[in-house]
Amino acid sequence: MSEMTVVAVAVAAPAKPFACHGEPHPGKPCTAKLTQAEAWVPKLARIKKAIGRWPTLAKDLADHIYCGRCAAFARKAGVPFYRYPQTVVEMERRRVERTQAARQAFHRYL
Repeated sequence: MSEMTVVAVAVAAPAKPFACHGEPHPGKPCTAKLTQAEAWVPKLARIKKAIGRWPTLAKDLADHIYCGRCAAFARKAGVPFYRYPQTVVEMERRRVERTQAARQAFHRYL
């Protein structure tokens, strides 16, 4: 049964120049790109923890960060992912909070 599945995937592959299956291929970034709104961004803290366990994980994510199938592969490896727009909004919110805190601290000393 599994052999038949592999054959079906191999037949479907010629439609794309490079079919990504979650494994890294040196020099060939993932071509299964999603739209920016659908892209996934990994939590950096979890990647740093995972690098100690699995040194190739950072390279895998660098090549395949925008691929939904590869994101699923990384989630199986224990790396949680954020949706791209939510991550950007959260980063902007934190930047504004830091700026406001710095301004308040500065005004206290005037």
